Amino acid sequence: MTVHRPYAEGKCDKCHSSRSGKPIGLSAIFQGVPMLLEPIEKLCFKCHGIEQKAYLHAPAVAGQCSFCHDPHQTPNKRMLLTGTTRELCARCHSGATFLTQLDHARYGDRECIACHDPHAADIEFNLLPGARSGEPEPRKPTVSLPTSW
Repeated sequence: MTVHRPYAEGKCDKCHSSRSGKPIGLSAIFQGVPMLLEPIEKLCFKCHGIEQKAYLHAPAVAGQCSFCHDPHQTPNKRMLLTGTTRELCARCHSGATFLTQLDHARYGDRECIACHDPHAADIEFNLLPGARSGEPEPRKPTVSLPTSW
C-alpha cells in the first residue's frame, strides 16, 4: 500500500481545515469530508510542482490531480486510482478511433507510460523521446516531490 506522506503522518492539516478553524482530528473525518485549505486546482501545487513543457496533460495542468491519483492511499506505487496506467488512461482515451486510427492495439499490454509522459512533455501527445520509433527513452519525473512536509 502506498500512502501519501502527510496522510501517513497524520498531518491532515497540510490539505484540510475544519470549518471552525480548529485543528483537524480523526473525528472530523468521520463527520464528513473536511474542507480543503485551497481550491483543488491549487492544493497539490502547494507541495508538488510540474515542469513547464510544450505539451501538458489537461488534468495535470488544471490541478485536477485527483482525476488520476488518490490523495490518501492506494495499492499502486504511483498513487493511481486504478492498478495500471492502461486502465486509468482508458477512462478517457479509448474507443475505436483510439485503437485503430492511432494504432495503439498493436502494443498489447504495454503500459501507456512506456511511451507517454502523463504530466508534461516536449513532444506532441506527451510522447517520450524515441517513442515514435518504438524505442522510447526512460521516463524522467516531471512532477516534483517535496523534500519535507
